[in-house]
Formats: sequence, structure tokens, C-alpha cells
Amino acid sequence: MTKSNDTNSDREISNTLIMEAVALMINAKSLDNVEWDSLSLVIGFFDGGNSTNGYSYNGEKYKGWIPSSSEFLRKIEELRVTMPSKAGGHWCKALIRVTKPDLNFTIDVDYDDQTRWDMEVKSIDLISDHANSLRPKNL
Repeated sequence: MTKSNDTNSDREISNTLIMEAVALMINAKSLDNVEWDSLSLVIGFFDGGNSTNGYSYNGEKYKGWIPSSSEFLRKIEELRVTMPSKAGGHWCKALIRVTKPDLNFTIDVDYDDQTRWDMEVKSIDLISDHANSLRPKNL
């Protein structure tokens, strides 16, 4: 997640921002009336914009879901700036997964592939495949 050329201070800032972003994610108003046991969220950055898509899971069921907070996206943008690659670029995609009851989480980032974790909607079955491909596995 952090690069070897980061300073301890940079790592501490990144870790704090990750914790704050996950807290905003799990406390999002869009989850107020949703029963969930895990979450997945893909955040993408591209020229002039960003995108988010994700799922809340409850047992074998899933629902499309994204955090409703603009503060969450600002926190993610801040985090992205603190995690440059060795070449100095910033990641273009991130996948955050959270599981209950312990609220364990992972974050994976990709610096090169803007299509990573994307879904090609050709049929309703592919939506299910995509949701299940992002489903957290025993974090």
C-alpha cells in the first residue's frame, strides 16, 4: 500500500486518512436503513472526474451502494495525493472492502489500469458476477 520511498510521516498520514475514509464509508447515511455484513467500493479517477460504485452485502444477497457523503470523496482524494508511485504518479483506481462484525478492511490500489474492477454490463448475470467478484472474503 505504501511505497518504500515514503517517510514514516507520510505513512502515518496515509494510515490516518484510510481510517477516516473507512469510518465515513461505514457511517454513510446511505447505509442507515441497510442491513449489511460487508461492503465493497471501487473509486476511480480519470481526467477531469471520478467515479464510485459498490455493493452492500447481507449473506448471499447484495445491493448496489455508494457513500452519500461528499466528505468521503474529499478524504479519498486527499489519501490519493499522499500515496504517489515511485514515478510520482497517483493511483487511478482503489477497491475498499469492509466486513463486520470486527470492521476489518482492506484497500487495494492500481496506478496503471483505469479499467480495473470495472463491470461490462451485457446482461443481468454479469452484474451478479461483478458484485460477487468484489465481495470481501474473510478479511
